[in-house]
Amino acid sequence: MPLIFDTTALALLLAGERNAFTDALEQDHPVAFTEFSGSLGEYAVRVQTATSGSSESIGTGTKTFQLNVPHFWTAGTPVYVTEDGDPEANFMVGVLSADETAEGLATVTVTGATGSGTFTAWTIRVLHSATTVASPPLGIADGGTGASTAAGAVAALGMSRPRFVFERRNDPPAGPVTGFFYIVGPDGSGAWAGHSEEFAIWTGSAWTFEDASQHDLAVVSFERMYTGATGRFSVVVFVDGAWTSAVQPAADAATFSSNTEITATGFARNAHIFRKTGTDAVTLTLPATWGGAPGLAFPIYVGNNGASGNVTVNVAGAGTIDGAASATVTPGAAKGFFFLAVTGKWATL
Repeated sequence: MPLIFDTTALALLLAGERNAFTDALEQDHPVAFTEFSGSLGEYAVRVQTATSGSSESIGTGTKTFQLNVPHFWTAGTPVYVTEDGDPEANFMVGVLSADETAEGLATVTVTGATGSGTFTAWTIRVLHSATTVASPPLGIADGGTGASTAAGAVAALGMSRPRFVFERRNDPPAGPVTGFFYIVGPDGSGAWAGHSEEFAIWTGSAWTFEDASQHDLAVVSFERMYTGATGRFSVVVFVDGAWTSAVQPAADAATFSSNTEITATGFARNAHIFRKTGTDAVTLTLPATWGGAPGLAFPIYVGNNGASGNVTVNVAGAGTIDGAASATVTPGAAKGFFFLAVTGKWATL
């Protein structure tokens, strides 16, 4: 029986498939069938791979390549084009925008490219499916964030990042808390100069800064923008390059006069401001433990507006303030106190 192939058998073998007819051919002519199948496989690889010496640059758009020999590729064929010198760094992906000419000229519409430069040695391979190759950052329409930084991504996606901020002020505090967020006011000074309206974070040895993004939201324990201003609890939002109050700072939460002692049982968790107006010395007792999320510790701000008489601030039980049994607020002065949730201690600003 002579070895005769019809178009059906040839198509099956090119596709890497088998049927009863090809199995019978292999059984009747095993040696010839094996040699022919191998040659056919090599031919298929050659048909799907071409080289070109055309001068083209890496990039999207229309590219033309004179193939080494005609391959008879048709319009819509997806191709992968690599630069022979550094194929891992310089490559393009696209489809043939027209049938390859009889002389082997292939016109490719490149939709994705990686690398740069103009070259004259290319390898072009037919793909079974096309994909999109894009250089980072990937655009929002392509499933990316459109940015190369977290802050940029948040802004591009129109998101807001809620932050617990310990204090908002223009100048760095004398005793910053490691890991806490601060907001630099509109007139940043000292180590904060040039960082107005940014987040400032104390690492324990240096300040680091983060840009705010449009619509970032921050809950601020102390709103002390200028020296001497009363500290308040507030909520601010970042809009068009500046922080704006979303919830106005709270009014004074409590006042106390002469001969009045306010103990832990008299506190409300939102009572941040206490002010003495009388002339006698009084005592204010803070709770021994008043937990809160790190960076948002429900601070207390004590003002002494009296003409005389100190305010002595104690801690209930055996608690301390900065390692001491008490702290003093003299007439005409003010002082902030906060519970440091990380260590479970009271501290002063």
